[in-house]
Parts: sequence; C-alpha cells; structure tokens
Amino acid sequence: MSTNSTPIIILHGWTYSIDRWQPFVTLLQKSGFSVELLRIPGLTAPLAEDWNLSHFEDWLKTELESRGINNTHPCILLGHSFGGHLSARFTAQHASYVRHLFLLDCSGIRPRSIKLKIKRMVFFLLSKLGAPLKMFHFTQQLAHKLAREKDYHLASPRMKKIMHTIINADMSSTIQQISTPTTIIWGEYDKTTPFELGVRVFSLIPNSTLTTVMGAKHSPQYTHPEVVSRIVIEESQ
Repeated sequence: MSTNSTPIIILHGWTYSIDRWQPFVTLLQKSGFSVELLRIPGLTAPLAEDWNLSHFEDWLKTELESRGINNTHPCILLGHSFGGHLSARFTAQHASYVRHLFLLDCSGIRPRSIKLKIKRMVFFLLSKLGAPLKMFHFTQQLAHKLAREKDYHLASPRMKKIMHTIINADMSSTIQQISTPTTIIWGEYDKTTPFELGVRVFSLIPNSTLTTVMGAKHSPQYTHPEVVSRIVIEESQ
C-alpha cells in the first residue's frame, strides 16, 4: 500500500452523527490516504452562538491551518450536502488551500424547476405556521415530513435559524470562481438535492467533471461506499 502525502479532509452534511461515514473513510485509509472527518459546530460539535456562512468559512480555515494545511501544503477537500456547500464556498476564496475538490450531492444552488421551488415555498410556509402550534407536536412532525425537512424538525432553535440563512443563500456566482480541479459526485435518485442541481453545479465550475452514482440517493457514501471511494481515489492521483 502506497501512502498519499496529501490529506483528505471531509465535511459532513446536516447530520448529528458521523458513525455512518466510517466504512467510506476506512476504504480511503486502506488506499494510503490520511483522512479526517471534521465535526461541524452546531451539528456534531457544540456551538454557543448564532453563525452565518462566513463564520463557518472562518472556522474551516482555522481548522485546516491548525493541521498544517495552507498555501504551500494543500489538502483534498470533500464535502457532502451542506458540507459541500461550505467546501465550495471556501475553495472559491482559498484556492491554494485545496489541491482537489470533491462535491458530493452538495447544497447551495437554488432550484429552477417549479416542483423544487414549490417544495422550498412549502417548507418556509410550514416552518412559520408551525411556530404557534408547538403544543400540537404531531402537527409539526407531519408538516415537516410533508415538506421533506426532517433535519429542520430535529434542529435546535439556533440551528433552525442558521438553516434558514443557509437555504436562502445561493452560491451560483461564487462557485464560478473555483479554479481548483473539481469532481462532482451525485446520487442518481437524490430527492434532497436532485440531480438537475448537480448538472448546474457542473455547468458553473469550469474545471470540473460530473459522475453519477447509479441507484444512489442523497448519501451515496453510505449506500455505495466502494463506488464513491473508488472515484475519489482515482481522481486524487
């Protein structure tokens, strides 16, 4: 087994546990990579104040630099969903820190289709209507389930506020500035960030490729770890 000197830094999505990442991480480590899955404040690490996207970007820069990653010692950065959103924004501003960027079913692009726009509108409407109905716990659960926003329902009040900010943000203009080689990986049947959004991300990043994980949904690293790890290993050479 050869050792790859460039570390892989992973940013998970909107989750409260990183346990399901382990098989994917192990496959990368067996191929000789040094891999670290960062714990994002407010999700898998504590957060004591309200943050916006700039705070998350500053946090990521500090985390990378504390690991010796900088202009002369770049990393391979892989982000899933919200982690992909953050990774893309960071790479657009700090290209020299990232040798290769992997975006896995990332968020951050506003939908153009009527269906997705309606879903977004329903989510915000139900989240507002749910506030005065806190005594009707079942009503809230059903409303957010219909909007397919389980993550919102489970979030703390602070993270719900942050989620609103993130969902309203659109990084289309920002990621056009990415010059770093980028591999976009997308689940064929992703309903959270549908494949059409992956195509748009691909069209916006000049030096990028798009690979579909057949049969996968929003988290192919969980369901198809061998496929996704093989793509990462091959593209990182």
